[in-house]
Amino acid sequence: MATLTVRLLGGFGVEHDGAVVDLGSARPRALIAYLLLQRDNTLSRAHIAYLLWPDADEGHARTDLRKALHQLRHTLPDAERFMALDGQQLFWRSDAPYECDVQRFEAAAASASSAEPSERAIASLVAAADIYRGDLLPEMYEPWLEPERGRLRDVLAQVLARLISLHEEQHDYRSALQVAHRLLRHDPLDEESHRRLMRLHALVGERAKALHAFHGCASMLQREFGIDPSPETRRLYERLLRRRAVSVPTAESSSVATALRPARRASTLVGREPQLAALQGAWRDASSGRASMVLVSGDAGIGKTRLAKEFVRGVPQRAVGIAVARCHAAEGTLALAPVTDLLRSERLTQALAELDPLGRSEVGRVVPDLVAAGTEAVAPFTEGWQRRRLFEALTRRADGPTDDDRDRRPAVVRS
Repeated sequence: MATLTVRLLGGFGVEHDGAVVDLGSARPRALIAYLLLQRDNTLSRAHIAYLLWPDADEGHARTDLRKALHQLRHTLPDAERFMALDGQQLFWRSDAPYECDVQRFEAAAASASSAEPSERAIASLVAAADIYRGDLLPEMYEPWLEPERGRLRDVLAQVLARLISLHEEQHDYRSALQVAHRLLRHDPLDEESHRRLMRLHALVGERAKALHAFHGCASMLQREFGIDPSPETRRLYERLLRRRAVSVPTAESSSVATALRPARRASTLVGREPQLAALQGAWRDASSGRASMVLVSGDAGIGKTRLAKEFVRGVPQRAVGIAVARCHAAEGTLALAPVTDLLRSERLTQALAELDPLGRSEVGRVVPDLVAAGTEAVAPFTEGWQRRRLFEALTRRADGPTDDDRDRRPAVVRS
């Protein structure tokens, strides 16, 4: 039986029985990518047309969707074996003989979480890291891709961080160092990754490289955020200055590893104490029942996102639900994109289940995959009053007190 292989990580690619398939224009590729990423959901043509052609009116968007489907039928062998292309609903057929690198990556990462002993977990983590050959479809600038791209980047960061920890537990510091370099390339703005690299260089006896890693971290923080390294990073640097170069630790020299072991995470924010205090004050007000919104503004690169992350990290995790949305002008103008991001956050997803049927239908206009089965499907927005109905439905759930809401936790919404 012919097998389809789809690559989404690091760039789009399709092979059918080992032969490369050229789908032609970008829209059929985007359509396949979206159906695969939403493979557990049945989606209306109207929703997909609205999503892929946000700047077109409904009629033109549907026409463009029909053209993309027609192109797929003629360029992808056995297209209807893999996708349901007829009728008013589209979906990826779960029983089709296909393979997708995103699914393989997620499966390998998930299997590592429960794998025992450590050797099996390491094997699963290495497999996941090998599958992730690049970010999700980096050549596509589609607003609907950004949340999924960010989520998969976070999964990779967790995979690499755990792999480093397991290598360290086995005193395989060289392997841990190799993975640490990749994690830093993945997120060069993460100060903790720079500290990890400093520590591992020291553990394998490369003191000069450890000190060089500190200076690279300090330069990055000053260039990107206009701040100095955190006290935790500077303390590690000072310990390295006092310590002579050491060889790779063995069981007999474990004191070196103990001395360089990272301490409990401290605050990593320097130079923004007044702004952080203002956010904490707003949080205390919200905790006492006075909800508010705080706008953090400033030039690009000044450290707004870092400030928000530091604030969230300091909030007691059991006392807060966190919802995050991103909105970057360079990525397009899809209407309500930040709203859909927020609704997909775990904190707000739980609340959707408690909406009345009408409210769930309104939410289905922007996030159909989050609406419970059996809810009547509605078309995407075409009129202003439809947006008002959506916001009214969400407000009823967020603000309407019920008997079950007496112990409702406050929430932090970051956009």
